[in-house]
Amino acid sequence: IWDMATKTTGRKPKGAYRHGDLRNALVTEALRLIQERKQVEFNLRELATRAGVSHTAVYRHFESKRDIVAAIALTGYQRLLFLFQEAALKAKGKAGLDPVCEQGKVYVRFAVENPGHFRAMGHPELHPFVDFPELYSTAKATYQVLV
Repeated sequence: IWDMATKTTGRKPKGAYRHGDLRNALVTEALRLIQERKQVEFNLRELATRAGVSHTAVYRHFESKRDIVAAIALTGYQRLLFLFQEAALKAKGKAGLDPVCEQGKVYVRFAVENPGHFRAMGHPELHPFVDFPELYSTAKATYQVLV
């Protein structure tokens, strides 16, 4: 594929990776490891091997394991926020449904169906999320929907 960035610089744009989207591939592999092991236990070298890249390639996208876990937690909170909002809207339109109860059901279902995300979201190395502003604001918004 020809594009202006390649033509003018003679190299791929920053973030481009010859095997596809390495950032997402690393997040996917980290999520698989968390789900397989039922805990947030992996190292970057092992993750690189699973993704089929050198261990130094990981550092083009993440500074540390903590950053990868934060990326997984962020997608988890984004999804949970959407599900909470959806449950509240559905409950609001139907008599006899309590929005908080419906959100509680969503929370439990999310935890069961997304154990890797759920473990990352509660991982103690991330809290209180101050190093991850987007994660912090999304987690806070998720909580606020319940309030």
